[in-house]
Amino acid sequence: MRFKKHIKILLDALYTYYMCKKFSGLQIQSEAKIGFGTKIFIGNKGRLVIGQSSYIGADTTICANSHIEIGKNTLINKSSRIGCAEFIRIGRGVMIAHGVSIYDNNNHPVNFESRYKIAEHRYTSDLISWEKSKKKPIEIGDYVWIGMHSIILKGVNIGRGSIVAAGSVVVHNVPEMTIVGGNPAQVVKYLS
Repeated sequence: MRFKKHIKILLDALYTYYMCKKFSGLQIQSEAKIGFGTKIFIGNKGRLVIGQSSYIGADTTICANSHIEIGKNTLINKSSRIGCAEFIRIGRGVMIAHGVSIYDNNNHPVNFESRYKIAEHRYTSDLISWEKSKKKPIEIGDYVWIGMHSIILKGVNIGRGSIVAAGSVVVHNVPEMTIVGGNPAQVVKYLS
């Protein structure tokens, strides 16, 4: 068992090194690691900054067509998705459970005729570009905990120390020190 753990640590370290060499827009601070198998895509204007001692879990996908900033001591668990067309800031000490999706854009046109053209062209149309979708920045405050399979959508600010219950869809701002849950997420409890 200990041998498997050491192999995982070694693979994560090598993978982190490989990713740093592959992407000029990737900045990893000391002790931060990227899990083996994580997919990172950084566009021409994209930038991804991963803070000190943070960890991005295996099989996570991060698309940075703009600027993503992840604070120190933050954990993004496996199989999460982050798509950035404008700006996403994730504070320090944040815990993001597995299977969480965070998108600061619509990821597709809302107009049905445009969507039909995309399908008609087998998803090769320039209409699928994030540049043409509606977008607003996302700010996730320090010490936030986001439960598994939650979805955080464009324009949302999640206040410091808040908790997003598992399976929630966050479409509105979340005040500091609250627990929110549901679809759409609503305040369930105020923390002291």
